[in-house]
Amino acid sequence: MKYISLLSFFLVLPFLSQAQKQFEGGILMGYSNYLGDLVEPTFTFDQSSFCAGAFVKKSLSESFALRGNVFIGGLYGDDFFYETNKARNDRFRSTFLEISFMGEYDLIGQRRYQRNGLFKKTISPFVFAGLGIIASNPKVVYGIPDNIDAQNPQGAFNLVLPVGFGLKIDVNDLIYVGVEWGMRVTTTDYLDGVKLTGNADNNDVYFIGGVSATYRFADKKSDRGVEFGSLQFDSN
Repeated sequence: MKYISLLSFFLVLPFLSQAQKQFEGGILMGYSNYLGDLVEPTFTFDQSSFCAGAFVKKSLSESFALRGNVFIGGLYGDDFFYETNKARNDRFRSTFLEISFMGEYDLIGQRRYQRNGLFKKTISPFVFAGLGIIASNPKVVYGIPDNIDAQNPQGAFNLVLPVGFGLKIDVNDLIYVGVEWGMRVTTTDYLDGVKLTGNADNNDVYFIGGVSATYRFADKKSDRGVEFGSLQFDSN
């Protein structure tokens, strides 16, 4: 067992040394909306709310990073705006908190570093996917006071599966701005407080999109340089 542990250590060591990259931190501001029982079964921006958040990233390679997020936003839906739902006349509003962890893959990756190791400003697309938790408490006004959904408990915490894509635009070697859009598949059909009088076969989904600004925290030992193998940021 000791030899296996030593072998494992030396196998992983190159990755650990290469993984001494930078941390990144940023903020996002944009919108959130949802797809569920109180909107037509198509994507819409009609009932969007403000959403904001912050995130940190840890680069593991030139292309792949782990990312942690905290988002706060609103969700809203109203039967009044849809002819097929008007007779039911339900509406809801909710504020949510999302905490999620993702893997993020940069499709450009190391191509923003030139052969001489210097940094090159790049516009690069990326994709992400992960797992998270949403805390929400929908405030529902039912068109029928004794609505059967009002009698069912609606959990405040639910799992979400975020997946999405975006675009990064380098301002310099330490700062970049971006735009992203992501879908959150949930494990509940009570995100809007309605299930049994709606489409009980499908869980609710919500979306977060917006613009972001991110700062790369460079390795102090390299004087604002961060090594990726033989490549390095250089702010000079």
